[in-house]
Amino acid sequence: MQSAINQANTGRDRPGAHLASVSPSAARPVISVTDVHKSFGVHQVLKGVSMAVEKGQMVTIGTLLAQLDPVQQEQALRSAEAGLETADADNQQAAEDFARAETLLAQGATTRAARDAAEDSLQIKAGVLAQASADLDRARKALSDTELKAPQDATVTDRMAEAGQVVGAAQPVLELALSNGMEAIFEVPEVLLTGEIPESTVFLSRLADPGQEFTGKVSEVS
Repeated sequence: MQSAINQANTGRDRPGAHLASVSPSAARPVISVTDVHKSFGVHQVLKGVSMAVEKGQMVTIGTLLAQLDPVQQEQALRSAEAGLETADADNQQAAEDFARAETLLAQGATTRAARDAAEDSLQIKAGVLAQASADLDRARKALSDTELKAPQDATVTDRMAEAGQVVGAAQPVLELALSNGMEAIFEVPEVLLTGEIPESTVFLSRLADPGQEFTGKVSEVS
């Protein structure tokens, strides 16, 4: 027969759990957790920085996990900020020129062609300003992508990169087990299930880390 110990929702099956409170005859233990692979959003070299966490470490939401050298992204951000400032000033000047041209045209002091040219210039400057704003948004995101932070409370289950290693935008560098619980499934002799379950609280630990214990409740017997 099988008995299940449930702490929360489950993800994909992950072998290698040990149920410390059951007898050796309880064979083929299985544990499943919700895993998340974290990767950087930019191509860069992990140079001059080290991974901020170790395998097996528990982290809280927002904890810095790893960071790329942000020098290039910081330079790009400063350039984008300067570009937006220039584009904004040019757009304001073009708006003033257009307003002046319209006033002069109404007074008969300029030509329709000059007024239309001022309008065309304003439209061009407005387009440049919109592009500069979009460039700044991309630069900010690129800088943000140089940091990996924990999306929620979790445990680091694997480190897939080290300082100095070249990593791609979609290459996982860390594996996290989110702290939304585990479910362990194990087999026990039927004779143990002929009566009431003597204890609904059990203690679990992973074969890879027997020193880290989890407390669970028996949720189902089938």
